[in-house]
Amino acid sequence: MVRVIGDKAMLCPLCGKELIKGYKNIYCSNYMNGCKLSIPYYICGKKLNTNQIAMLINSQRTNVISDLISKSGNNFDASLQLNKQGKIIYKCHNINKIKHIGKYRNLNYPLLFSIITNVTI
Repeated sequence: MVRVIGDKAMLCPLCGKELIKGYKNIYCSNYMNGCKLSIPYYICGKKLNTNQIAMLINSQRTNVISDLISKSGNNFDASLQLNKQGKIIYKCHNINKIKHIGKYRNLNYPLLFSIITNVTI
């Protein structure tokens, strides 16, 4: 476990304690006392780079990340946002990126879009 992200120590945006770089995620050193901040390295099939993780910690949001993959296998673009409980929320930006495999490719599904616009993990 390393208490450094990049070249400098980062602090938890929820409680102000140090963050720990674990095997699968970055989490708060105050986790055992109730802080639930945990940022996985892989989200929807994409590995977050150091800049995206730093943006998520410092400003509680990232820029748009393209070609994320939903549980049903559809690609979409979204920015990630931390809510007040430390959960990651997806903010979808491009409805046209939602594609279906096979004969249903490139169809617009407003219901599907409304389901994944504000999903928390």
